[in-house]
Amino acid sequence: MLRLWQALSARPVTRDGRITPYQRRRIRLMMRAADGRANGATYRQIANALFGPERVAAVDRRAKRALTHFWCNKEG
Repeated sequence: MLRLWQALSARPVTRDGRITPYQRRRIRLMMRAADGRANGATYRQIANALFGPERVAAVDRRAKRALTHFWCNKEG
């Protein structure tokens, strides 16, 4: 109730101690991703906006390498 009262009375709102900094960052990223998706952005566009094109490209390379390894070593 204290945080609600602070917000309604235009006072600085204290941080919720039940949420860790990691959770706060994830919530912020999820909200940005949901906003981008609601505005018609593709998953790749959202990833580029959130993490940067270099990091997305690095993940793409690792995923391609893992899939190639999986399909080339598949028996049957």
